[in-house]
Amino acid sequence: TQTTFAVTMQSNPTTGYQWLINHYDQSLLTLTSSQYIPPCTKLVGAPGKIVFNFTIKSGVTRPQSSDIQFVYGRPWESKGGNARRVKINFR
Repeated sequence: TQTTFAVTMQSNPTTGYQWLINHYDQSLLTLTSSQYIPPCTKLVGAPGKIVFNFTIKSGVTRPQSSDIQFVYGRPWESKGGNARRVKINFR
């Protein structure tokens, strides 16, 4: 059986900013999908959420933990945006 999990973060793509995955262990994880969920309000500029869905590959040795590194920025800007690291713990 495959194990799946989701990483959800607040996002506001109407400003041009978006969460991008900077790095993750592709020998261990597969990014299966990502989806923006708009806000429940009609207020202009209100943030929604971005959901990244991952699958842990079967048949691989799992370490104690693994990191997924994200960056929140505008893709057309050369300077990096805000970075966020999500640590996945395996039991």
